[in-house]
Order: sequence, then C-alpha cells, then structure tokens
Amino acid sequence: MYQNAVLRKELTTRMRGWRSSLVIIAYVTVLAGIVLLQLSTSADPQNLSDSARLGQSLFAALAGFQMALVIFVAPASTADAISGERQRQTLDLLLVTGLSSRAIIFGKLFAGLAYDVLLILSSIPLFSLVFLFGGVGPSQFVDLFVTFLITTLLIGSMSLFISTFTRRSGAAVVLSMLATLGLTVGLVIVTLLLGAASSAAGNPNTMPFTGYFDPLVGLVAVLPFSQDIGSLDHFTAGPLHLSLWQDQMLANLLMSALFIAGSIRLLRPKGAPLR
Repeated sequence: MYQNAVLRKELTTRMRGWRSSLVIIAYVTVLAGIVLLQLSTSADPQNLSDSARLGQSLFAALAGFQMALVIFVAPASTADAISGERQRQTLDLLLVTGLSSRAIIFGKLFAGLAYDVLLILSSIPLFSLVFLFGGVGPSQFVDLFVTFLITTLLIGSMSLFISTFTRRSGAAVVLSMLATLGLTVGLVIVTLLLGAASSAAGNPNTMPFTGYFDPLVGLVAVLPFSQDIGSLDHFTAGPLHLSLWQDQMLANLLMSALFIAGSIRLLRPKGAPLR
C-alpha cells in the first residue's frame, strides 16, 4: 500500500511536524488521568474478588473513553478526504492521473485512519494496567482492541463515502458526525425500544436486528460484566458458534465494505471508467 502515491503523500503531510506527537502525548496524559481518578475514588481492595472488580471497572472506564475518541475523531479524519480535494479544485487533477479509483479511495482511507489507529495503539500500556488487578483476561483485551479497530474502519469508511458526494469540507464533517451519532447513540435508543417491545411480546432473549449495526452494542458485549447481553439469541450463535460481539463486528465489516465500494463507484463521473 505504501507504493500508493496518495497514501504516501497523505501520510507524509499528516505525520510531519510536532502536532502529531503533541496530540498523542496529550491523549495518553488524559488516559492516565482517568486511571488515577478511577483508582483514587475506589476503595482499597481487601481480597482478590475486590481487586478483580476494580480491574473490571478500570477496564470499562478506559474502554468507554476510547470509544468516545473513535466516535468523535474518526469522522473528521476522512470526511474531508474527497470533499477537500473538490473544494480546493484539485480533484480533477487527481482523477486524470494514472491512479485508479480504488487506489485513490484506499489511499485516502488508510491515510485518514492511520493516525486514529496510532492513538488507539498508544493506549495499550495504560490498558495493560488492569492486569495488575485481575478480572480481565488477555482474550478480552484483544477482543476490545479488535472492536476499536473495526469500529474505526466503519466510521472512517462511512465518512469517506459521505465525502464523495459533498462539495464542502465543513458540510462533510457535520454530516459525518451526525451520521456517526445516529449509527451509535441513535441505534442504541432504537435497539432499547425494540428490545422492550420484544420483551413485552414474550421474547426477552432476542437481540433486535438494529443491534447488529451499532458499534456500542459490540463494545458492551465485549466488556467483562456483560454476561446478560452476551447471552441474547443472535444470528450466528447457532451454526457458527460466534459470540455476540463477533457477530456485530462481522456486520460492521460488511457495512465498511459497502461504504468503500460506494465511494469507489461515486468518485468518478458517470460514464467514466471505474478502474
């Protein structure tokens, strides 16, 4: 992928300078503050059970903040990828190069998400502090970061898709933020309402179909105290024996692929070769 001229140029301009390092330092500092706040407001564990509960609560607090970062930062990373080129009147110059639509879209997408992934990976040392207290296993640690990465891909590809048909960067960012809030918070509300209606109809253990498309459902399902939501009946629990969060991540990957395919299709005008 680094042979892609768009990706190489975008990574060079985005990562150059002191701002990137400063943002990472600030982000890790905020995460460290959350750890200190959580530990200072919690009672000292008296036994292994108390220590495990403290580790789980610390894990959940860090996971919630990290997901909030993904929700608010990932849309802005790719929302102006194409609309910015169009606003600067450089999109036509990009389209007449030898680069295919696929190369342009993937270059913009991976360059836009590279910094978000770097922020997520920089938080691993702080997340690993939960192993000092117990209550969280390595598999849950890996599952959580897979959830972060796939959610980042989903939101980034959706924002890039919006960018392909938006003429102004500001409008693209606003639309991407609204779409992201609808995909996360909006679908949570709809899922809760449908779940309440399903329970009233005598089906309390069935996951509403909207839950498969909400990244927040996947986040809650992967947390260590989510046995109730993880035990709900869902699509692939039977034949494939997947857990709920794995089922939800598959749906996110499918939506990401559709958004990327739509971006490639919309990039070039009608009648032009897609390549």
